[in-house]
Amino acid sequence: MVSSLKKRALCVEHNESTCVVITEALSAHGYDVVVARSVIEGWDKARAEHFDLYLLGLRFHVGSGLVLCRRIREIEAHAPIIMISSASPRYFKRLAERAGAQAFLSMPVDARVLIETVARLAGDVRHQDAEQDLKKSVVSKHGMGKKAGKT
Repeated sequence: MVSSLKKRALCVEHNESTCVVITEALSAHGYDVVVARSVIEGWDKARAEHFDLYLLGLRFHVGSGLVLCRRIREIEAHAPIIMISSASPRYFKRLAERAGAQAFLSMPVDARVLIETVARLAGDVRHQDAEQDLKKSVVSKHGMGKKAGKT
């Protein structure tokens, strides 16, 4: 029963050592990690199963992590997506964000940074709707939606 409560992550990356770091770090923090080594395998798993988190490599021998990110975003609007690459973070971070990713991590992946990023994104997704509802409630109850006049 405990395993059914675990969050699930899909790691789509061809680099074995990167997959090991990601799997070990996330497993230690309560995730069940499924690994796919190609864009095609990753897409097949994303369509067939539910995941709470996606970690996608950028470059593959066949296919693109950016295209996979866009396709996952079409079927999963809210789960966090983190792109991972040894490519230039300045340029590819913007491309990853345009494709639907919320974060971009450079390789080699630092387990501490990965966990901090996952925690931040999980918090953002989990509390996003609740925070918006709370703000609306406060504004409607206290009339705080209008700016006070300047003196």
